[in-house]
Amino acid sequence: MAEDQLTMVTPIIMPHLYRIYVGEQEFGVRTRSRAVEIFATIVQTVEYMTLKSEQRTVLTPLLPDFVKALAKGLAAGSGPSDDIGLRKQIFKALGLVVNVFPKLVRQLFNDIMPPIWQVLTTCAEVYVRDVVNGDGEDDPGVDSDGEAITMDSLVYGVFEFTSSLLQQEVFHSAMMAHLPGFLFYALHYMQMTSEDIEAWTSNINLFVEDEDEETLSYSVRLGAKDLLMQVFDPGFDTNLTRRAPVVLWESIEKLFQQLTKPGMPDDPNRWKYFEVISTVLSTHSPDMMPFQELGQRVLQLLLIMKSSFQLGSHPDFLVGRIMELQASICNHLSDALVTDGLQQMVAAITLSQRPVLQVHACKALSQYCSTLRTTKRVHLLTPHVTSLTVALLSLISNNNNFMLQLGLETMVMILALSPDTTVACGQQICDLSLQLFLNFSQDHVLIDTIKDLIILMAGNVACLDVLHQRALPVLIQLVRGKAAHVMLLAATLDILSPIIRHTPAPLPEALLNECAAVAILVMETDDDTIMQNGGECLRAFVAAAGEQLATWPPEQDQKLLDVIVKATCELLHPKRPENSAMFVGRLVCVLTIKLKNQLTPKLNDILRAVLSKLQQVEKDINVQSLISIFARLLEFHLTDVVAFLDSVCGPLGHSALHFVLTRWCASQTHFFTHYEKTVCLLGLCHLLRHGLNTGDERLQAITVPGDEIFDPSEGIRTRSKSKSAPREVTVIPVVVKIFKLLLGEMAYQFELASRTAGGTFDMAAQWSGTGSGGSGSGEADNGLASGEGGEEDWEDVDAGDDDDDDEGGVDVFAGLFGDMDDFDAPKDPDLDQDSVMQIDLPIFLADFLLDIGRQPCLPALVPHLTSLEKSTLETLMQSGEKLQVLKQSRAKYQQVMAARRQTGSA
Repeated sequence: MAEDQLTMVTPIIMPHLYRIYVGEQEFGVRTRSRAVEIFATIVQTVEYMTLKSEQRTVLTPLLPDFVKALAKGLAAGSGPSDDIGLRKQIFKALGLVVNVFPKLVRQLFNDIMPPIWQVLTTCAEVYVRDVVNGDGEDDPGVDSDGEAITMDSLVYGVFEFTSSLLQQEVFHSAMMAHLPGFLFYALHYMQMTSEDIEAWTSNINLFVEDEDEETLSYSVRLGAKDLLMQVFDPGFDTNLTRRAPVVLWESIEKLFQQLTKPGMPDDPNRWKYFEVISTVLSTHSPDMMPFQELGQRVLQLLLIMKSSFQLGSHPDFLVGRIMELQASICNHLSDALVTDGLQQMVAAITLSQRPVLQVHACKALSQYCSTLRTTKRVHLLTPHVTSLTVALLSLISNNNNFMLQLGLETMVMILALSPDTTVACGQQICDLSLQLFLNFSQDHVLIDTIKDLIILMAGNVACLDVLHQRALPVLIQLVRGKAAHVMLLAATLDILSPIIRHTPAPLPEALLNECAAVAILVMETDDDTIMQNGGECLRAFVAAAGEQLATWPPEQDQKLLDVIVKATCELLHPKRPENSAMFVGRLVCVLTIKLKNQLTPKLNDILRAVLSKLQQVEKDINVQSLISIFARLLEFHLTDVVAFLDSVCGPLGHSALHFVLTRWCASQTHFFTHYEKTVCLLGLCHLLRHGLNTGDERLQAITVPGDEIFDPSEGIRTRSKSKSAPREVTVIPVVVKIFKLLLGEMAYQFELASRTAGGTFDMAAQWSGTGSGGSGSGEADNGLASGEGGEEDWEDVDAGDDDDDDEGGVDVFAGLFGDMDDFDAPKDPDLDQDSVMQIDLPIFLADFLLDIGRQPCLPALVPHLTSLEKSTLETLMQSGEKLQVLKQSRAKYQQVMAARRQTGSA
């Protein structure tokens, strides 16, 4: 529905929907439910449309009465099972209103919460009686969409509405009064149902899947867990989130006292509540243990349940969950209690006829491994590692699917703590890994875990012989025989790479000879995955063999390096799929690092192939991979690369140098992976310094698009207007564009630094000319800062208090050199050794730009800069001395961190 149509239809249809809904005597339940559903559709349409303020005012006056009537309808009826389908639609509609009109709901909060609270409490009793401990509901009805109308669906509605409230910080203070009761009843809804127990007992893989943190299944139990996680959401810092641990403990304590009250009749299902208590504590104990009094109470409760519910005399679901609870707080337990818990876990994991206990034991073991390693108490686990490994080998051999995955992940964690056990059980581990690899090569998740196990063995020098003797022949046979199944062949290359990497140089002939086979496979295949995995396998050969590739085989003129370069160029062939170029950049970078002298005669072939591929690719990840090749080669062969590109004609009639630099400058801000982005920025620095120092006419003659030209009188630009009449852009020398890109990156680093320092580097203010840099040269105010020409705020959207300091009150250098060790990126053994990864990018950029700022050529560059770029440069120039001091501090910091890492690895 279009915006203008919604404006016309809403005032007409809403009163009729309201009349139908409140007309209990006139209309049936399903008709009234349908009216609520249409109302929800209108609200949802508003949520996903950008309406002008005058259109919104049409909706707002009609909502309060409707919302109150909806809330009143929740309280009507004779019992919690009355009109479940209607109530489900009401909760759905109220949740949408919360999302779209939070201010309105906040004003009506006290009117709508009592009936919602009534539904939550009355449904809990019925749900526990009929669903948790009963045989489930009778055959449910269905609504107009074919969805089942059950008690579960009504509880989902309550949860979804509560979730909507928790997502809006504006409701947190109002929710405080309801939090104790909400958490108390959430514990009731979290119980296992009789149906769950039956299904999980008969299918242990289903139990592992449903109880996994990343499960795709959904149930009332999981919904209650998710809501608890929302209450503890670290993204909020409100009284509600800060009080949540204490309130949750009070709810647990209240429930525990009710369960253990003297004179309580025997209830065979009471253990389910204790299982819930153990589940909640094992998940949220990290939030509770910092509170000293709470931590002591949690320990006391653990000891009570541990002594009351013993292995063999109580349900495995409960005993296993208590094991997980003990593991989750083991960093707060004495050595004696940890040892006792480990012994119980060892006993449980060997009980092959008790799979539920084995699942809990595996999860507990993972927690023990992680925590004991962090707290440096691995010696407590060491005596049990061998028996646990044997038990896990048996568990893995006799299971499949999710149980198999859980066993493998657990074994990887425990073997990482005991290299001696890895050696002692090396043959069994290798044979099992190989068998699983051949049987489950199409399972991507399982293959990744098997690869982790292979990497673990390959990293242990004493296990390499076992891998070479037992696994390598099979893998080589699959590569040479070009296994019929594509996924098996791709997985083989993926598994082969870590074995190659961890084999110490010089590589044995048997392994070295397979390099050519992999290269041939890469050149002949048309499968994307094999091309990518094969390229990574070749990169492993380059990293491990190094200069061996330039001399092997000695009796032939064509060396392995020639074959790898040929395969690399083939991956870059324009007829190949675009994704074949995804990892080629890193392959060439490693070639450049390991064999830069031997690569010089082959440089033109590589550059020509990269140039051809660059004309074809469109995805940012592939563009950055190819551009990074040029950027990396500029460090070692700048003169040769520039000369080659200038001598070759580009696709549009200009030189290839013009084409590459135009594409590079247009794409640089889209690069996102840390390594490639850093390499490309360094490449731009090399080009800029070369262009300014030498006045290279080949660079000076190239012009590229600069900044958009804004017209303050044009008003709002819609998407259609932007498409039909795009803004004009300035045309500037490429040297200037490079300088602007580097300043833009420096501004981004300032922004990150200001957040660390607790302030704001106001980029919007800089663009609008209100910041310290003044107005940009020749650049008009486009209205972004003042909001001119934009739509008015929603009547129900909180703008919040603007407490941020302006840039003048923030030292943008204070957080500029944060802990780069916290950078969250996948570890790559080749990239970690590259000198590029040792560069502190903010320091390097600041130093480089300061140097450019002192050059006599600066006045020629400044007229092309925007206000933000001028402000960034001005901030740098005024803080040169402070930069030097911070560089010294950063250097000392890096020395300390390096010493700590070395001590930790030792």
